[in-house]
Amino acid sequence: MKVLDTIKTTTEELGPPEPEYLFRAHKYAGVASPTFTPDLDVPFDLGFKRIVSFDEFIVDLANHLSKTQKEEGGERIETYFVSMSPILEWTIHTAGKKERNTTQDEVVGLAVFDVKKLRQNSSTTIFRVSHVLEFLISQGRSFLIPAEVQKWARNCDEYVSVGKIPDDGLVRWVRWAELYSQSVTILPECFSRAYTLAIYRNWIENQCVELGVEDVCNRIVKFGKVLAGPQGDLLFPLIKLVLKPGIQFWGLRTATGEDEIESRIHVIINDDTPLDQFSTLRL
Repeated sequence: MKVLDTIKTTTEELGPPEPEYLFRAHKYAGVASPTFTPDLDVPFDLGFKRIVSFDEFIVDLANHLSKTQKEEGGERIETYFVSMSPILEWTIHTAGKKERNTTQDEVVGLAVFDVKKLRQNSSTTIFRVSHVLEFLISQGRSFLIPAEVQKWARNCDEYVSVGKIPDDGLVRWVRWAELYSQSVTILPECFSRAYTLAIYRNWIENQCVELGVEDVCNRIVKFGKVLAGPQGDLLFPLIKLVLKPGIQFWGLRTATGEDEIESRIHVIINDDTPLDQFSTLRL
């Protein structure tokens, strides 16, 4: 399937630069730590490409993208893809939805993957779905993926990995209970209850809490530290992604501008950071 290799090699020419990190809302049971293996652990190698045609691959991708909807209808769909997204708020919200439907022995959390480490692994192949869609449009074959599924994939900027994600690609795993801890969270109570982020935005629009800039910044820093955990080099990048949709998205409001908030957060973190860690931090 040479066309798939074409999609991979042209990614830098399409759209914004590749993200540093990808996120996954993940639910698992029965093991000490999560692994990220698809239902069908199929290597994306020459043997695969000889057996599976391009159209078959795209139909399989379409089935994967609509998997949640199909499973809710009672049909179990097994695929060889693992889903990820660079949109932090989208993935945290998805984790909250998964948490509402867990059994006693299941754990839900947020996985953070380093894109460079994933790309460096010869057995891992990652596709940005929007690139695949653009290629299909250029070939007049976008009908292979339903329009509503295409829209969903673009909204969350879906990425998929074919086959198992390598263990060294995972740089942080944080459980939902930690994300929603009342002592550190900035997630409003209605955040995980909303079925979509659009519904959540409507709910939160008139519910923002007016706070002083120090209070806002300290709350965001605390939440960033939960996200990053012991991985100090993740702290600044993750906080920037928390700030990306704006503080009002999280139900916070202050008279200070967004740029000043980011600068103040930078100062707070630097004041708390041991000198020997400065070389690993970036903003």
